[in-house]
Formats: sequence, structure tokens, C-alpha cells
Amino acid sequence: MPPIVETPLTAQINPNVLKMKPEELIEIAWKSLIKDKYDIYPGLSKLFYVLSRVHPRYLENKVMKTTLNEKNP
Repeated sequence: MPPIVETPLTAQINPNVLKMKPEELIEIAWKSLIKDKYDIYPGLSKLFYVLSRVHPRYLENKVMKTTLNEKNP
């Protein structure tokens, strides 16, 4: 899952949510592609990837809890 990137479209998202600058994402992706790495985990997505491998239920519960809280403030 890619991180949320700062764009006009994501400007409406809660300011407490971490957003990655487009330049950072491009730099990480470009460097990885040059090294022939096609599995790219920029920002916090690397943490999500590791958590999904180590403890998938925990991550699933956190995502569901966050999603339900946003729908029912």
C-alpha cells in the first residue's frame, strides 16, 4: 500500500495524517528502479509490509478500527 502523497486531492485529509511529498516518493521510486528493485516500500508502507508478514491480524484490526472511526465520528 503506497503512502498518502501531498497533492491538492489529499489536502482535505486530516492534517494529523502523515503525508509524503511527491518529490520524496519519486526519488525513492527512481533509485529503486535504477537498482532493478520493483518491490518499493516508501515511507511507512515498509512498516505496514513488515507488520502484514509478522502479525497480519493486528494490522487488519488497526485499519478496520481507523476506518470505522472515520465513518462514525
